[in-house]
Amino acid sequence: MNIIDLATKTMQTAIKSVVDNIKGTVDSTKDEVANIKITQTEIKAAVNETQKVVSSVSGCAVFDKPGTYQWVCPANVKAVKLTMFGGGGSGDVLQGNFESGERAQGGGGGAFVGGKFVSVIPGTTYTLIVGKGGNPAPGNASINNVSRGLTGGSSSAFGLICAGGQGEGKGAPSGNSSLVNAGSNAIHPYGYTTDVYAGFEAYTPYGKPGKAARVSDNSNDLMAGGGGPGYGSGGDGVAGYSSITPTVAGIGAGGGGVVFRAGSGWFSSMPGGDGIIIIEW
Repeated sequence: MNIIDLATKTMQTAIKSVVDNIKGTVDSTKDEVANIKITQTEIKAAVNETQKVVSSVSGCAVFDKPGTYQWVCPANVKAVKLTMFGGGGSGDVLQGNFESGERAQGGGGGAFVGGKFVSVIPGTTYTLIVGKGGNPAPGNASINNVSRGLTGGSSSAFGLICAGGQGEGKGAPSGNSSLVNAGSNAIHPYGYTTDVYAGFEAYTPYGKPGKAARVSDNSNDLMAGGGGPGYGSGGDGVAGYSSITPTVAGIGAGGGGVVFRAGSGWFSSMPGGDGIIIIEW
């Protein structure tokens, strides 16, 4: 073999080695691309499965009728967002003479938990109680003698208790936990400048107090306060000579007070709004 043939063969061997290396690199790259595609597919599948799990456990349960209920905590749920109100108190009722100066106050709002997170145990059955709004106070046969509103029922869930609102404009006490807020007081029926009184108003994040009202005879008045707010607004106070137009209190809110002129009829006060329990997860 002469020098030229040897050089040619050496060059061919070198070129073949380079080509083989390039081919190996291309094959390796193809394998890596294939692995990336497999990984992407696996990630997409995992995301889809995660979305299915989230979809299967997320939800909201609402209990807005008085009574006792059972709620089973879904799998994988360890905390829930709780909104809960006790029942509102009913308003006062008064049959009066104009010179009496008496007032019929609205009922107070129920105590409440305002969208707080509470720990729960998956698979556990929890007993829930939704409080009933205070029953209407019956009118009193004695002139100028106020029949006070009645207290609403308590709501409870996960060991937390929200007491019902009371009569005489008093909101429910705060209860057995720092998560439970006291119910709002009713608007007080005095300090008026128009037919709607500007009293001591109190609000919740969900509602406002009901309006107060009056029935007049020259400079003398009989006055009725609006109910305290709850998950909804308080009932308006109502007043009249021969008729009373009912007004409905919102959820967990106090009923409005009722006044009427002596001898013009016979009425009861307005009931409080029923409580509510909302569970979100």
